[in-house]
Amino acid sequence: MTHESMTTSGSAVDEEELQLLKEAALVYLDQTSQLPLIKQRCEEYIHNKENVSAGVFFFMLTVNPLQIEDPLNDVVLHNPKLAKKIFQQVCLTTIQCLSLLPGDIKSSQVIVNLKITHLPPFQSYHIHPLDLAACRFDSRYYQFNGIVISMTTPTEYSQVAKYRCPVSECVGATDNQYIRLHTAGAKETNTIRRDFHCVYCGSTLIEDVNCRVLGEKVVVEMIESTCFSPENQTCVARYNQSMSVFLRDTLMEDIQIGGSYTVIGMPVKQMTTNAKVSISFEANNIYKTQTPLFSSLAGEIPTSLSDLYRDRVCSPWSFSASLAYLFGADILPPGTFHKLKLIMLLSLVDSMDKTKDTEMADRLHIYVTGKDTLAIGRLLMYGASFVDRSIRHSAGLPLMATVNKDDHGTGACSIDGGSLLLAHEGICLLGDVARFKKDIIERLYHAMETRKLTIEIPKKYSDQSIQHLMMPVKCTVWAYGEKMANKSSVDVFAPLEPSKSSTSLLEECFSLTVSCSSSDRSKDDYAEQCLLHHTLRQAISDEDGDDQFQDAECLLDMQDLKQFLKHVSHIEVKLSVAAKRLIKGYFVASRRVRSSGVHGMPFPQAAVHTLSDLSKAHARLNMRQEVSEQDTVLAIMIYEEIVTERFGFSVLSVQPRPHFRDDNITAYIGPENDAYMQQFHMQLVRFCSSHAPDFDILEAEL
Repeated sequence: MTHESMTTSGSAVDEEELQLLKEAALVYLDQTSQLPLIKQRCEEYIHNKENVSAGVFFFMLTVNPLQIEDPLNDVVLHNPKLAKKIFQQVCLTTIQCLSLLPGDIKSSQVIVNLKITHLPPFQSYHIHPLDLAACRFDSRYYQFNGIVISMTTPTEYSQVAKYRCPVSECVGATDNQYIRLHTAGAKETNTIRRDFHCVYCGSTLIEDVNCRVLGEKVVVEMIESTCFSPENQTCVARYNQSMSVFLRDTLMEDIQIGGSYTVIGMPVKQMTTNAKVSISFEANNIYKTQTPLFSSLAGEIPTSLSDLYRDRVCSPWSFSASLAYLFGADILPPGTFHKLKLIMLLSLVDSMDKTKDTEMADRLHIYVTGKDTLAIGRLLMYGASFVDRSIRHSAGLPLMATVNKDDHGTGACSIDGGSLLLAHEGICLLGDVARFKKDIIERLYHAMETRKLTIEIPKKYSDQSIQHLMMPVKCTVWAYGEKMANKSSVDVFAPLEPSKSSTSLLEECFSLTVSCSSSDRSKDDYAEQCLLHHTLRQAISDEDGDDQFQDAECLLDMQDLKQFLKHVSHIEVKLSVAAKRLIKGYFVASRRVRSSGVHGMPFPQAAVHTLSDLSKAHARLNMRQEVSEQDTVLAIMIYEEIVTERFGFSVLSVQPRPHFRDDNITAYIGPENDAYMQQFHMQLVRFCSSHAPDFDILEAEL
């Protein structure tokens, strides 16, 4: 231990203070049950004779400075080098006293890395990209909260290198005399060189290449979480608010482009060969940023929503229908695009569900078709603003990912995330997909079908060990396009030729393909008139909002609805036995009926998952913890309308209803709608009983 290490107060550490610090470190390791872990690690080295022969032993100790008393916590926070040496000495003493490793173990053979779990919640411990670029930092730990927008492929680096003096009579020729370790921010040339000299005889040292220990590293580009909002374009924020973070070995696990992470690390400043300053941020620990869950629902729901819920609680469908009627009323008139608004609400609740934080989780993707793409696009943009993160894809951003040469001198390539990856756990609004080329649509189809994005690494960037990477796609995708050609015909059993067009691929990869055009032209004309009237009225209204132009339906505040949706999305729901029975019965019966005859009609294989997600989302929207049969009835109604629009006929005689007239609100929200849904429920049960063989058996078991 050298006396050059200084405490944060600036005074040198004497032997007495050093001994007290060691005792405090030993007490902390004992209190956190890490001493047995040191013993376990030594046993692993003994069983692996190859590691013992290398003569270098790694130990990872977890340290929470907030749980350590002064003055040791001050040393850990502000003098990392001294803290590392203190814990190294404690670890070495433990090994020697308990004889955990064979032979005479020297201090240089024991390599201790401290994994810092927490930093004090003060602004002085947070670093910003601009502070890093301006060299406004000390040589200590800082914390950074950000989102990964790009990462390099893994490259090897030397963790440990062992050197010997070539003169056999020299003291430097003894084993484990010269061991070089990688330090934070150091380059490969700092560890592996040919100009090291023996301190005893001055001879040039020779590396024992058989004892070199290799590791892997990646460089991730991160931007601050605060500047990643729906209003910001990531291509703009990247160059102003980004910083490069070096991750090594185990820290690379589970790091995904688009993910939000908290990094604890140390900034390092070095001079390069061309007399320039090189700034790097070496990560000590990285973990996924935890978003605080909302507390109990009671007392947290906005008054406007709770009043509406109490007024509609007698009906299992009226509350959600009323929300859809009020949703986006200042964007599109109430009643127009009603079915789309309801589906968007269900998709929003589903996308906010944190239990879907798995690679293979299904999501309610929406593809909207219709003639008025401008109105549809405005409504989708409005809906996407309700989530914490939404990406509006544009021509300036890649959709998937791009691969470029890494400019950090690592010899690897950099993978820059596109819109699908950057919309991690949020909504990716693709816009009008009619402008996409067919190859892009095919890649989109594959990514959404497998829920993974395949990134090919060009040979000029590849070291032959990595040819492609798989990255999970964890976002809900919304898109729109021109209305599809009507597939219905006079003969409902007329054959439909299978198509491999771009339109059919889009229909297959999206969970819900919603048509905003009605078979009754008068309803579309009425919707267009309402939209025109709504636009003109907003254009001529007073800035202060004259009362004569205010709609009672526009009283639902956007912030209240956003808070409500976040609350209900955290409700844990489960499918009831009755709901499962109805979903299974509808799925089996639909596949049998639609596939019968000479020319069978396909029925989506993913229908069960989509119906389950729709049912759960509707239950959450109505603040129910169990999916009722009525929730499933609505989900099947929505799905049957979508299938009818796609294939041209309904096995349940359902007619799609994208809009409704203001003079007939009760038929869509009130008692008339309840009567219609109850009648559909009975018809659905009869349909399942007739065509699903196990449906009646399941019903009898309830």
